[in-house]
Amino acid sequence: MAVTKRKAEMVVTWHERGVDIETTCTVLGVTPQEASAIIRQHAAERERRERAERMRPKFIEPPMF
Repeated sequence: MAVTKRKAEMVVTWHERGVDIETTCTVLGVTPQEASAIIRQHAAERERRERAERMRPKFIEPPMF
């Protein structure tokens, strides 16, 4: 069963707010495996974005525009 983008966003939001995975799965109608996969994918994407931000050069002068 495919999880919609909105449900995936809700899983991540609820996980960040501390709601346990069983409650999330029951309310949203997703399996625990799907919810865990969504959470793992979100954590990996966030780590990738943070790593890219650290690698970005820091400029001394502010942008002109």
